Amino acid sequence: MKKILVVLLAFAMVFGAVAQGKISIALDGAWNLVNQDLKTSGTYAGNTGATGMGISASDEEGTKGVDAGIGGWSTIGNVTFSSFDAWYKMNDMVTLKFGNFGNYAFETTSAWSGAYDKGYFSQKNQMQVQVSAAGAQVYFDLPVNGGLLVDALETSEIFASYAIDQVGTVKAWAKLGLVTGGTNTFGGAFSLSAVEKLSFTVSANMAGTVLDYGVWTVFSGVENVTLIAEFINVASAMNVYFNGAYKIDSAMTADLTAHYGVTGSAYDVRGRFTYNFGNGVRLRPYVKYASTAPNLTYALPIAWTVAF
Repeated sequence: MKKILVVLLAFAMVFGAVAQGKISIALDGAWNLVNQDLKTSGTYAGNTGATGMGISASDEEGTKGVDAGIGGWSTIGNVTFSSFDAWYKMNDMVTLKFGNFGNYAFETTSAWSGAYDKGYFSQKNQMQVQVSAAGAQVYFDLPVNGGLLVDALETSEIFASYAIDQVGTVKAWAKLGLVTGGTNTFGGAFSLSAVEKLSFTVSANMAGTVLDYGVWTVFSGVENVTLIAEFINVASAMNVYFNGAYKIDSAMTADLTAHYGVTGSAYDVRGRFTYNFGNGVRLRPYVKYASTAPNLTYALPIAWTVAF
């Protein structure tokens, strides 16, 4: 498998060069310079300084291309391919895509915490058919597990969105479990963008008999200030989040975040300062206090995002 992926990546680079198309590479990662014990530490967001890299190539007309993901936020140790795909745009409406990948085009993630993360399904070997027309997009994800029809009926996924001019966007998704008693999953979201400098999203997801839902809003009507509030219910656990950020200048930002777990009555508050060096590297010291141990934590992480 690794050899196949290496060949695929090499083909992508050669293809882009020969066809005078486009090749892009992106790197991202983070590392804690200091943790709360004033010791150097690589731990950041549950990983140890992991770095992700994405590579993509397409022809000049943008009608066909390939993508590959290497590593990622949760990857520790040897660098390995984490995803790959090839796509072909048949016409202005229909695009075919195949490989080992997850569908994130319709992902609905809460504005600040990211705790409500719906509207996509797991990465796997699959073929995808994309249809776009008049503000509407429909994706069909078909699994490739030996080519059995029963697999398609059991795990096929459907995603759709429609952009309403000057109003907002409607999303819907479904995962079928029709054959062996699998779980049927249905969900949808509506994002309102009609009000200037204010966005509002409501989303719900039903997996079998489990209902998750979330509501969040982002307000940027005050100069250099962004306010985010959200309420989510995931697996019967209710949580409230708040984030306020102030842009000091083009390089510096300060923000305050607060979280209250309605289920369990846990809370935490964090203050953070971000300095952007202007070349994709950011220094982000923070101090956090939580009602659960460890109560007081602080760190000095450095993060980077580089694309070329």
